[in-house]
Amino acid sequence: MCSSPSALVGFVLQQSALKTGVLAPAMASSNAVTLFGSVAFGASDFGESFSSGGARLSPTLRSVSK
Repeated sequence: MCSSPSALVGFVLQQSALKTGVLAPAMASSNAVTLFGSVAFGASDFGESFSSGGARLSPTLRSVSK
């Protein structure tokens, strides 16, 4: 049994997306929802926020662009 209603809803949505038979869009949408959901969860429950980047932004962009 799922421990929370959101887990149950997520499971149902994932299964219905996979029933379409096209795996790539189902997985992409699942990953996107997971990403945005985890950001919202962190912001609401733990008070997380985005930083302006400062000195960390430039090295990060350089490493990603390679």
